[in-house]
Amino acid sequence: MQETAIQLNNMSAEIQSMVFRMILMKGITAIILLAILIYVIYKLIKYYKNKDIEINFSYKEKNKIDERKEPKL
Repeated sequence: MQETAIQLNNMSAEIQSMVFRMILMKGITAIILLAILIYVIYKLIKYYKNKDIEINFSYKEKNKIDERKEPKL
C-alpha cells in the first residue's frame, strides 16, 4: 500500500515537471513569435512611412467600386 502511494507520488511529481516544461516551452515560443511579429510590423510601418502613401478607403468609395463590378441588367 505504501509502495503504491510512493509510486503515485513520484508519478505526480514527474507529471508536474512535464507540464511545467511544456508550459515553459510554449511560453518561450509565444514570446519569440510575438517579438518577430512586432519586429515585422515595425519594419512595415517604417517602410510605408518612408513611401508617403496614404491609404484612405471610405465606405462610400467602397460602394462605388462595388457598383462598378456588378453587371447592370
